[in-house]
Amino acid sequence: MKQILLMFGLLFWITVEHGFAQNTNLATPMLSNRQSTGEIKAVEMIRQSDILVQTSNGLCQVTGFTMYWTRKKCDPVELHSTSGKFEGKVLEAIKKAAPGDIFSFIEIQADCSNSGGTSNPSISSMIFHIL
Repeated sequence: MKQILLMFGLLFWITVEHGFAQNTNLATPMLSNRQSTGEIKAVEMIRQSDILVQTSNGLCQVTGFTMYWTRKKCDPVELHSTSGKFEGKVLEAIKKAAPGDIFSFIEIQADCSNSGGTSNPSISSMIFHIL
């Protein structure tokens, strides 16, 4: 067992130390104010216009996302967008942001081929709690 743990530790050290663990296919989502998750005031959330996706090579073209809007004591409302812009029902929900609401952005899709990346990077979800 000790040998396995030592081998794993050495492999982990080699992987991290020499950069083999870097995934160049990772992309970071954020709101137009560059915030990627956490608490945000309602007035600041209302000012947001879109979702951006950043890689080490630059910005990507957001091609869609799913948003869940959850108000206090209400079931989540599922909304979809076919771009990174807040439009239609998504924009209506954003404009109604109130303290206690939660906005979750999942299944964010982007094309990063124009910034030297891939057309389908791994993109994490974002969750915002409205203050």
